[in-house]
Amino acid sequence: MLVSSASVFADFRVTEGFSQLDNDILRTQSAFNLDIGPDPLDALNNGIPLTIAVEMVLSRERSWLPDEKIAQWQFLYEISYHALSGRYVVSEQSSDEYESYSTFNEALQAVEQFTASWQTSDSMTGNDQNYLMKLRVRLDLTPLPAPIKLVSHVIRQWRQNSGWQQWSVLR
Repeated sequence: MLVSSASVFADFRVTEGFSQLDNDILRTQSAFNLDIGPDPLDALNNGIPLTIAVEMVLSRERSWLPDEKIAQWQFLYEISYHALSGRYVVSEQSSDEYESYSTFNEALQAVEQFTASWQTSDSMTGNDQNYLMKLRVRLDLTPLPAPIKLVSHVIRQWRQNSGWQQWSVLR
């Protein structure tokens, strides 16, 4: 299923989005196009890790009222460069898992294919409500050193953000 709305920024894009509720498991798959600018890439190659944040919101669709937020998640992927080995490392910050890649493009491709699954409550599977998934991907500026944070407010390539994309959750 393709994403229904257009992206806000050209740097990061959500190119596909799909969510399905099967029994009591909610599965989401998404594909991104992450175009990292030259300044962030230069910072990465000089030892400053970059963090890619994938933010998701599950809501229940309502006719006459605003949609009801059911849950929200954030996944943080850190990409770092190890000069001694000449390799790029991608780690998902909520787990101890990491993967090493020989090129930056390989590391970025690993982040661009996103998959997640959650156990849901019985109340979601036992009703005929419609649910929506919203997702965005952005360059997280929070962990950056203070001088780069200051620069990030002026230079657009540091403020990369796909904008929120939304699709229906299939059953």
